[in-house]
Amino acid sequence: MGKFKSELNKEKGLESALNSVTSERITSQIVKLTGQFIAKLDKEYFYPIITAEQKWGALSLLQKIWEGKSDRNVPITIVTTNYDNIIEYALDSVSIPYTLGLSEGLIRTIKWQHIEKPSDNINQRSEKVNH
Repeated sequence: MGKFKSELNKEKGLESALNSVTSERITSQIVKLTGQFIAKLDKEYFYPIITAEQKWGALSLLQKIWEGKSDRNVPITIVTTNYDNIIEYALDSVSIPYTLGLSEGLIRTIKWQHIEKPSDNINQRSEKVNH
């Protein structure tokens, strides 16, 4: 842990300090503590942000980007190096579609306008029969 602390104190950044770690025990400890820290933040901020009880600071910037897009059928692409989901929660809270590169959004909502209604299906079938 001494080398890690030493590298961290050089102020070259966390990633640089993490690259100096060669011990599996220390790596496991760092992963565990990081996970606990992120989980605590995630638990603390999820509900207030998703319910718009608390507004995430950069959300207004992302809303302006979304409002300025000419093609609203294409979600905003979000690329982050952080481990929390605060950006995703904030975008979900105002229904701005985004992609993380793998799937769109964390919280799925049903878009009824994109779902074929059974009555539409019946009307289409009866039109085919009558023609």
